[in-house]
Amino acid sequence: MHISTFLERSDPTQLHVCLPPDFDSSYYSTDFFSIFCKNLHGIECLTASGWQIAPLEMETFPNVREISFYDDDNSWEENWDGVTRPLDINVSKFPRLEAIDSIYGSWLNVATPSPDRFPNLLRLSLSADAKSMWFKIIKYTARTLESLFIRSWAVHNVPGDFVLDLPALKSLETSNFPHNTPWLARITTPSLISYKAFHNREGFFPHYTTITTHTDVGSVTHLRMDIIPNLS
Repeated sequence: MHISTFLERSDPTQLHVCLPPDFDSSYYSTDFFSIFCKNLHGIECLTASGWQIAPLEMETFPNVREISFYDDDNSWEENWDGVTRPLDINVSKFPRLEAIDSIYGSWLNVATPSPDRFPNLLRLSLSADAKSMWFKIIKYTARTLESLFIRSWAVHNVPGDFVLDLPALKSLETSNFPHNTPWLARITTPSLISYKAFHNREGFFPHYTTITTHTDVGSVTHLRMDIIPNLS
């Protein structure tokens, strides 16, 4: 395969590797994963499906800075139910990881003994999930996170005492949350520059007066919203 050739000959250039959604290594040479594992040091960005990464759970990705999971991965239901073990994200496996783009937080294993094991991410994009994995992931990365994109496809319960301090966050984007999302008002973002919010308008009527959104926007210079809230 071409990817095997590129991996073997690319040194010292770091590669952006994208495994097609329908790629199954069992259909190809049995040497593929052997070559792939031997050259993981040559990968800087990796895009794949969760089930494609599963065989590599014991490997280390020393130079990967960004990892993305496909939105159309057909295996998400297995991961959602816990049948397939999610990818373990820790600094030992991903010592240089800066960005994660995962449509489901359940694909990421955050059941770690200590938040110190989670990489110091700069960019994070993920969806709210029923198991609240997204809370843990954001909390583990709160100190260093500079960009956060959260999307929602359903109304998920959020603990009433949920408070989050994101001191380094410069960009915040939320998508498809209900127009009344109280927990957004409990996020502190003193360095925020860009804030975008697009809401789930199901059941929304103009006469509604309660519109709760993120309010710590004193430093924002770029604001884009589809519902105008009352901002101080």
